[in-house]
Formats: sequence, structure tokens, C-alpha cells
Amino acid sequence: MRRMVLLGVAVCLLITVGLLPVKESKGDLVIRRSNPEWRAGFQVGSAQYFLYLLELRDSVLTYPGDEADVPVIRIDSSVPDRARQAIEEILRTRHDRVAADTSMRVVALVLPGAVPGERSGYFGMAQIVPTAPHGRTCIAVMHLGSWDMRRFQRGQSVSPYSLAWMREQGLGICGFYAAFGLPGRHVAAWLEDQAYAPAGDLDWLSDPLTVPQPIDDGERLEIVRSADLTFLGCAAGDVERCREAIYSRPGADRAPVAWADFRPRGIASPRVLGGRARPRDPLGPWTAAYLGDMVGHFGRETFARFWTSDDSLEAAFASATGQQLDEWTMRWAQAYIGVPHSGNRVRFSAVVSAFVAVGVVVGGAALFALRRQVA
Repeated sequence: MRRMVLLGVAVCLLITVGLLPVKESKGDLVIRRSNPEWRAGFQVGSAQYFLYLLELRDSVLTYPGDEADVPVIRIDSSVPDRARQAIEEILRTRHDRVAADTSMRVVALVLPGAVPGERSGYFGMAQIVPTAPHGRTCIAVMHLGSWDMRRFQRGQSVSPYSLAWMREQGLGICGFYAAFGLPGRHVAAWLEDQAYAPAGDLDWLSDPLTVPQPIDDGERLEIVRSADLTFLGCAAGDVERCREAIYSRPGADRAPVAWADFRPRGIASPRVLGGRARPRDPLGPWTAAYLGDMVGHFGRETFARFWTSDDSLEAAFASATGQQLDEWTMRWAQAYIGVPHSGNRVRFSAVVSAFVAVGVVVGGAALFALRRQVA
């Protein structure tokens, strides 16, 4: 009898241990970002890149005037003809799909090799918005990366990965300028504080608030575990956290965007796109889609009233849409990850299974003991 009771207790302990949450270990990338030497090297490389972009901007602004509603697409001569044609078709189609303000000019530059100061072979990009008084030229810079250059040497075309980034975010904030013109004073100031990150994605046809996002449970759980607490609090229904997420400025305390503290005004740059969007942004992994989803949800005409308004950010949004910005942001966050719950949660089915297992063990032990007594 004693052995059976001990066996039952052991099984209960094993079940309890199995239901405990698994503690995740830090990945190599997190460890590197916490290393002061790595961060210093990253910031030096970012500073070099920003200086390069400023010099490139000065050069582009000397280009002869072109028709504003026709994008100026300049692809480096080292890119093979077949790849050049594919790139130009994507950029021109994307521009024509969003452009409406005929006073804005978009210059798209596609350059070979990696981002200056970056060893990675990934595709990289940046945009330089009009900052001078009455500026009307927005510059989109794209670096194909060393991987694509090696593909060209093997006689292949540009990778589907790079083409997808060009299609979705290559023009970035320049697409919004081409579509809606210069933003209002407060909207422009907010975009600058956010390093233009919420205006990265030009997929304006989707509306996550009405069309469920195709994210499986495993990926959703991974995103929730790594997302910024401000974003999670907003999705959980805390309107104050939503307001904080809207106005929080990326900075040195958020390692993936450490470059934001010394970024020159008017430059939108995630540098290198080697993986998932930055999960630690206050607006979460889908920060780049924030304004694009707003266009998809309310339509161009309504969004244009918000974009060009000189009222404060919240007043401009309320006037254009009839809704509160923080409450809409909460519903937007929930559309992607649902309503997260704090604390360790165990599925009801797991609890039932545990009780059944315990009942079977204890019942078996009791039955065995009764049989021995009868015998």
C-alpha cells in the first residue's frame, strides 16, 4: 500500500512539473546587444551610414527636375538587366498605386552591395523625407546586399526576399508623401519622434480590424513572449498603455533601435532587414503597418483629413474619424494578437487530464489495497 501511495505522489509531482511554464534562455542576439562593445560598434556603423545618407541626399537634390507624378528610379549599372527590369516594375507599380499628390516627387535609388558600415548580406533600406521649407522631394534608398550581388554573379535574378521588401516597404514614408502630400505640423512632429517607423508599410488594402490575420497559435505565442510590455498592455485593454505606445520614442533603452538617439532629422531607416520587424517597439512587431492599416480601415479620404490636419495628433484623428486614437490603437493591437492575459495560464484540457491521471492512479492504488485486504 505504501508503495502505491508513493507512486501516486510521484506521478502527481511529475504532472505538476510538466505544467510549469518553460523559462526561455536568452538568444545569441540578445546577448550580443547587451554587450557594450557590440552596441558601440553598432552605433559607430549607424553614424557612418547616416553621414553617407546625408551626402547622398545632397547629391540627389541636384538632379534635374522631373515630373512629380513620375518616380525617378535609378538602379546601379552593376545590376543585370533582368534584375533591373523586375526592380523597376515593382517600384513603379507600387508608386503608381499610391501616388496622388502631384506636387511631390519620389526618387528611388537601388544600389549594389550591403549597407555602408554593415557586414550583413541582407537587403537594407532608408528614406529621406522633405525637411527643408517647401521641400517636395522624398528619397528612397535601397541596398541589395551582398547575397543578391552573389546571385547576380551566378547568373540569377534578385532574390524574392528582396523583391518582397521593395514591394512592401521599399518606398516607406515616401509613399505616404506621394499619396497625401506634406503632413500637418503635429503629425509631422510625431512621425519625426517615431523615426517614421509607423509609416513603413504600403499595404493599404488590408484591414486587420475586420479581416483576421493569418497567424498560427505558435507564432502568436512567440510574438507575445517577445513583444514590448507597452504594446501588450495596450492589447490587454489598458488605454493608458495605448497612449504611451503611441507617443513613446524609440531610444537607447530599446536595443534594436539604438541608432534612434543620434539619427539626423528627416531620415527613416531600419538599416538592415534581416528578420522579423522589431518586436520591442512600443507599437509592437507591426509598427510599420500602423498608418497603413489606418488607411485600409478608414479609407484614403478620411486618412487624408487626419494626415493634413494642423490639429494635435489626437484631435486630428478624432475630427477625421469620429473615434479616439488610443481606443482605436487598442482594437488594432488586439486584431493581431487578441487579448493577452497576465500570469501563467494552464489550458482547461490540461487541468482535466491531470485530475483524470491522478484519479486513475489513486483509484488503482485503493482498489489494489482492498483486494489485498480481502485476500
